Parts: sequence; C-alpha cells; structure tokens
Amino acid sequence: MPSLILDPSMEIPSSSSSENREGQSAALVAMALQGREEQARVELRALSDRGMEFEQLQLGLLAPAAEKLGHLWDSDSVSFVDVTIATGTLQRLMHFVAIDLEDQPLIPGRTRTMLMFQEPGAEHTLGAAMAARFFQRAGWHVDHLPGASQAKLVEQVQRRRYDVLAL
Repeated sequence: MPSLILDPSMEIPSSSSSENREGQSAALVAMALQGREEQARVELRALSDRGMEFEQLQLGLLAPAAEKLGHLWDSDSVSFVDVTIATGTLQRLMHFVAIDLEDQPLIPGRTRTMLMFQEPGAEHTLGAAMAARFFQRAGWHVDHLPGASQAKLVEQVQRRRYDVLAL
C-alpha cells in the first residue's frame, strides 16, 4: 500500500468488477493522501455515470478507503497530519457522492426525524456521517451532531421531537 501513496499517476480503475474494488479504494486513498480531491471527484462522477450505484460508491469504495487509511495509520506508514487531512478529504468525497451524484430520496412521503450523534469525546465521525447520508437518502430528516457535548444534546432533544435518537 505505501507504494501507492507515492504514485501520482494512480487513477481509479474504471471497471466495476469486484476484483477492481481493492484497486479502486486504494486509488482513493492515494488521491486523498496526495491532495488530489478534484481528480477523485471527476473519477467518482465517471463511475457514477457508468452506472455504479450510490451504495457501491459509498460502501464499496469510500468505506474501504477509510479502512485502508486506518490501517496505514495503525502501521505508522503515514503521519497524524496526513491521516487527518486525508480523512477530511474522504469525508468531503462522501458528501460529494451523497449531494452531487445522488440527491433523490428512495422513499417519498412523511419525513421521519433522527438525531444522530457520537458518544461525547469520540474521535471517529466518518461512519456516522455516512450512516446519516443513507438515512437522508431514504427520506429521513437527520440532524447529525458530531462532537456535541451532553448539554448540547439535551438542549437539542428538548427543542425538537425526534422519532429516533441514534448513538
């Protein structure tokens, strides 16, 4: 994997076959670590235009890319700063896929409400943000409050009625 980080020519393989998923997510990691967010957006849009589904972009590419980034961090292959910046890039790419490439909810009708939050002090927010996007796509109104204090959460629940509180 570290050799991919240094290869600035790395592109997302265009085939959507399962054997290319590993290469596709590795390419996303390389782009995130190299600051090539715009190229990643162009290539994600091309995959979407060729028929790759929202779920596959999120769960088949972005989630494994985040996992690969975590493994690089665990093995001390990348610095804290690099991992922080690359994670932010992956999160922006997740929002890009959710907002720019797929903005229609699956289920029209009555909007259900959810307050989604991590336990106070939690450091990992990408998974919860991705889950929030899936619920939004399914027609839910989701208030996602990463990093909210207990007092902020109590205030939010007192201000608004929610169908679901998700930790």
